[in-house]
Amino acid sequence: MCFGYHPYLQLNGVKLTPKTVTFATNMSEYVHLQPNLLPIYPFIVEPARIIPGEKLDDLFRGGSYFSISSDEIKKKLTIRSPELKYWQIYTPDEQHIAIEPMSFSGNIFAIREQQGDKWVPPPTNATIEISVSAL
Repeated sequence: MCFGYHPYLQLNGVKLTPKTVTFATNMSEYVHLQPNLLPIYPFIVEPARIIPGEKLDDLFRGGSYFSISSDEIKKKLTIRSPELKYWQIYTPDEQHIAIEPMSFSGNIFAIREQQGDKWVPPPTNATIEISVSAL
């Protein structure tokens, strides 16, 4: 079974644009999704690129953290999880962002069925750390 944590965040009214915030991550791959937001399987991936101000409802993998920093409010917010390697990033508008570390992508049952004997289950325990620091 796949699990994750889905915090929605706002940075004191700061708009999520390239002029007001900086995103940092070690996620290496963007995973293409179907129109229903489930991943295409086998996975179709390309190098990850996350730019503030873009409308996102996207899946990334291969990383362990995502940070947002703002010189405007002199703060940096970081979400880390060494065990969870899939991340859904969602920006419903220009002031909010959901950073969702997950144990696996969506559509886990279909992917497990297609992989058969090659199936490696996602982790059953995970640590998620959310920190705020001054710049």
